[in-house]
Amino acid sequence: MNTRGEFIPNGCWSCGSPPETGHTPRCEATTSSDKIVHEAKEDAKTEREGTIEEVTQYTDQAIDEVMEYLEQVFAYEHVEQNFRFHNPEHTRGVISRLERILDTMQAGGVQLSHAERDLGRIMAAYHDTIQGWEVNQDWPEGSEDATYGKKMRKRFTKQNERLSGDMAVRAMEDANEQAGKRIFTEEDSARVRSGIDGTVPGFDPELGTVIQPNAEASSDVLVIALALADLGEAGMESPDVYLTGGDNLFIEENMDMWDLDIEDLDDEQKAYYQGRMTGWNNFQPIFADGRRKKLDDEIASLPEGAQTLVRNLFSHFDETITEARERAERRADMTFEELYEEMGFLKGDIAGSVEANRAYDEALSEAKAAASKVRLDQAAK
Repeated sequence: MNTRGEFIPNGCWSCGSPPETGHTPRCEATTSSDKIVHEAKEDAKTEREGTIEEVTQYTDQAIDEVMEYLEQVFAYEHVEQNFRFHNPEHTRGVISRLERILDTMQAGGVQLSHAERDLGRIMAAYHDTIQGWEVNQDWPEGSEDATYGKKMRKRFTKQNERLSGDMAVRAMEDANEQAGKRIFTEEDSARVRSGIDGTVPGFDPELGTVIQPNAEASSDVLVIALALADLGEAGMESPDVYLTGGDNLFIEENMDMWDLDIEDLDDEQKAYYQGRMTGWNNFQPIFADGRRKKLDDEIASLPEGAQTLVRNLFSHFDETITEARERAERRADMTFEELYEEMGFLKGDIAGSVEANRAYDEALSEAKAAASKVRLDQAAK
């Protein structure tokens, strides 16, 4: 059938359009995330064997396990594998925001089962488990960045999300094996993968903010909810949460500034590093305003009632933008030493943890092995 309820022979599975006319706008069949889920529905004829209580039980278990992993690997300070922003606290925040968003969507008319909500929680808990990266220190010859040896973290986007999805699916498969029955179906696994894939970031230079094209192209409410939760601090949390997160992300990205010997820096070096910090502070209100302007696009596929309630949930944009501007102005008058300390560079142990690095390397190797197995299994089908 098409969107008007008319039957069309050989029509699209989603919008019903005949092959010769193409798909309707926002047709699910044309979006990668929804296509993955649909293909899983077609391929997986098995049904869930677990009860609602068992789905929640094994969801809670999978989340407990990944949070223990995140605490071990990412919760320490100032070593190369450390993430001051993408850490267990960020994951807990995403889980919390996702649950609030799903509550709001349901109040606005979105239909969600208990099992679907559990899948959403798995997506949120596992969305940042793998954080592969390399050092970017390739700057134009003769530039200040090259002169002072700027080192920025360059993430392996897309690959990180794919491997994080593999890790989530592995946890779901382990639950099935432990239970001796199908708690999570292949469709569940595909949906979790597509949800995590929806958090792959892009950047909109006109809005000056991060966007998530895969999620925006999807009509799956779980994919949309996770994407909103992942970037939801500016609109859903108090301004201090967003502002502290901004400082932590700057520290996480600017690797060459972690252990500066500030007593030995000359005035030109101080001015260079202070310029980078000031530029970041000035960018914070722009980023938050861009997120506010992007919200309507990101919730456009929801029912109107749900759109209204979700907009109301994102009620902190104005105060966050105002406080970000005021903080940038106040920090513009600081000395280099004052700003370096206030942004948090003097917190934590620079020595780091060999044990945590080893644990991360092992988890990354296991995730890659699991990903290879999944691809081999798919090729054999």
